[in-house]
Amino acid sequence: MLLFNNLNARCSFIFLAGFFLIICLFFIKIAPSKKPLSDCENEQPKKRQGFIAAVKYPVVILSAILLFFYAGSVLGFLTWPTTYFVSYNIKIFISSAALSSYYLFSILGLVITNFLIKKFKEINILVTGYIIGTVSLSLFSFIPLIYAKIFFLMIQGLAFACVFPLVKSIPIDENPEASGTIIGFLHAAQGIGVMIFQPILGIFAENYGGKSIIFVILTGQLIGMTITITLFILKRNKMEFKKF
Repeated sequence: MLLFNNLNARCSFIFLAGFFLIICLFFIKIAPSKKPLSDCENEQPKKRQGFIAAVKYPVVILSAILLFFYAGSVLGFLTWPTTYFVSYNIKIFISSAALSSYYLFSILGLVITNFLIKKFKEINILVTGYIIGTVSLSLFSFIPLIYAKIFFLMIQGLAFACVFPLVKSIPIDENPEASGTIIGFLHAAQGIGVMIFQPILGIFAENYGGKSIIFVILTGQLIGMTITITLFILKRNKMEFKKF
């Protein structure tokens, strides 16, 4: 809206920075303090695992690779929607509203995930959501109608909402005592994915036009879907082995 009305968009950063500072101060105020040492005197200190020992599990490694492609694709595209939609002669205001609708449906998707997780296994929800999201992205990529694209963008937000929380919770089951190291490893893979995909998207946008961006994203998500299905098979076989 600021760009649409020829206003200085940098003003919004000042407002958001101030709001973020208030939230941080509020969090520090209400955050619980550390457990007193006197309460821990009788507890046996846990042996700290090395990094390799903590993340050596196939499920953890596959989840990290999955986050590399998923975060690089999704977060990469969500920083380039204006460039993509402008290539279809869509106003910036409409493309921004379409992006907001994606996040709105992502919130709804998280609510649905929270409901489904009480009834179904995490890996089943993850693979179902990823497949639906990737199919929606494929339709988004090839259908030329703008309103159809916006519709499938919303479906992506709904379906992909489960990915971040579940891909970070499923690997912890492999080694709960090293949950901090595993989460750090997953976040690192996620950050590297975004870092690598961003310049790739820029190269494609500059050399092949804004419309080419989506095919880079689709390639990343197809790889991610393949990894998700592999993760599903691995987890299912492991559960069957435990039953046996």
